[in-house]
Amino acid sequence: MGNRAMQNETLIFQARYLCNPPFEKEKELDFSRILEKRADEQAGEYGGDTAELDHELDAHIGALLADRFKDTWAYLLPDEQWYEYKNQRWDSPPGWAYEILNKIEEEMKGMGAAFTRPQRKRMSSQHLLKSVEERLRQLLKRARTVDSGLPFLNGVLVPHESGPLLHPPSPLWVCMSYAGIELDMCTPMTPIQKSFLLTLMDGDVLKLNLLRAFLRLVFTLDTWEQFSLFLWGPGAMGKSTLTALLEHILGERCESLDVSRIANRFELTLVEGKNLLLFRDVTRQPSNAAASILKRFLSNEGVTVEAKGTPAMSVKSGATPFLRPTGGGGLNYSRLIEWVTEKIRYDLGAEIPLGAKKVPILGSLYEDYILYVDANGIEPIPFNQFGDALDEVIRSQGYRDVVIRRRSIGRVVQGLRLGHGERIRKNKITGSMWYLMKTDPWPGFKEDKEGWERGGCETVDHVDSPGNVDSVDSADTLSSGEHVDGEEEETKAEGTLPPNLGPVLEEGQAVEAREGESLPNLTPPEVENTLKFLRQYPELKEAYGRKEVWTEDQMVQWSVSSIKVREALKEQVGGLYLQAEKAPPQTGYGLPPLLPSTTLADLPYSLSSQLGSGLSRLAATPSQYEELVNLLNE
Repeated sequence: MGNRAMQNETLIFQARYLCNPPFEKEKELDFSRILEKRADEQAGEYGGDTAELDHELDAHIGALLADRFKDTWAYLLPDEQWYEYKNQRWDSPPGWAYEILNKIEEEMKGMGAAFTRPQRKRMSSQHLLKSVEERLRQLLKRARTVDSGLPFLNGVLVPHESGPLLHPPSPLWVCMSYAGIELDMCTPMTPIQKSFLLTLMDGDVLKLNLLRAFLRLVFTLDTWEQFSLFLWGPGAMGKSTLTALLEHILGERCESLDVSRIANRFELTLVEGKNLLLFRDVTRQPSNAAASILKRFLSNEGVTVEAKGTPAMSVKSGATPFLRPTGGGGLNYSRLIEWVTEKIRYDLGAEIPLGAKKVPILGSLYEDYILYVDANGIEPIPFNQFGDALDEVIRSQGYRDVVIRRRSIGRVVQGLRLGHGERIRKNKITGSMWYLMKTDPWPGFKEDKEGWERGGCETVDHVDSPGNVDSVDSADTLSSGEHVDGEEEETKAEGTLPPNLGPVLEEGQAVEAREGESLPNLTPPEVENTLKFLRQYPELKEAYGRKEVWTEDQMVQWSVSSIKVREALKEQVGGLYLQAEKAPPQTGYGLPPLLPSTTLADLPYSLSSQLGSGLSRLAATPSQYEELVNLLNE
């Protein structure tokens, strides 16, 4: 453009001497500005320093915006939708396609000072706005392909028609074996046959396969050796659902940490007795500090940690002592549950302060909790974790209308109060616990006068026979598929089961074979009893589906019946079925027994591949054998 000062003097000369009549002095500067703008427009149209930038203006602006929003905006293929990372998740809310155009326009207005007047004029046009949005689609696009799987235990877990497969990303990475699964290249993972997982994942088979592969390791309780799972992807993929489900199941044996806590000499007591560590929202960029810490921790370099009273030491991934419990540690959620059961009442119209960290608030929940733990000699939960722990307990019982809000006095809880009223009980169970109990309520979940408790598998010595069950007519109504209308029928149906459901009284014979001899066949009556019980399972599940929660008697009867049949089938199936071993004594959010071992719906993890060797010892007719196989595979 040349010397701008000399051009300005030339314009003033034109305004002063070339106009007839000449302008007054106070208008000379205004006229010079008009001529300057016209000169800029001519330079942009016919040549000059800014002409080249004008032709690539959309590409230049698109590159600037892509660099600014590369971590918060994404254009997903093949869905062809814009996603935004907000509130720790990727989401594409309704109308987001129009909203992103408004955001692009606002950003272009904000950077207008760096461009000339004609360029700013072009930046306000809808044509350039659309062109910039098209450029951003190309720069920020992300595709869901078979190669974008989940990094899993020094490898990448990818979906395949035969199940998830493991592919090492480089020859230097070594696949290891945990929980009896050989994690080698192209080795199918052993699936968990759980119908509630399919419901939880909204019928998405890809989500289901990735979830089952990880839960297979967690539910075997073989987590004293470390394995890792990276969850990466756009919003609505089930990442938060998976972590919330694992936290709910493992309870106090799960710990959520920031990656910086393992960066240098953090206290080992944070992970004492924990089966699962969660690191949330870690970016996948190699230059990120958190990613480099995890990479160092999962490689052979290790990280430096320390425990109180001991010198600092280096711990590597896979080191057994890192997660081995050295004593009771972590939050004692069971005491929180006892306090909730004893003191907290559900009242939708009530509102009560949550509490404060330093100055106690009279009548708040945390103050009452502190008084409770002091009276019982218990170490309390810190206030910064109290709100999340209380919300987890309440929501796990299905009270979705209980919320924590912020007020001028601090956080308050709507829907709860202290005193008399409706107890927090298991008859409101929905959500994740509903999925856990939908097809198979596990033994050990019981309710008494003092509240509820979820612990290990318990054996009940006696249960009434079907003849002692009340309201058999109502059970017939449920099993025949007819709906129960009216309060009387609904009350009458409660406490009943399908008519012929009862415990299998004849247990399987404990048979042994000498070396070199074949196992003796079991008697046909035992096979018939097993078939009789299994035939009623769909009927029972149908009745359970209509009634949100079983009564206590129904749950006990179903639990005992399943235990009896499980023991009877243990020898018949040849050890395929997981044994219902009694879990260590725990209360509250302690780990329940092995989830797949609580009902007959999941008999083995991979029944189809092992039925030949396991069921060959059944002394059944061909029709009985075929029926049993079909029932076990449902």
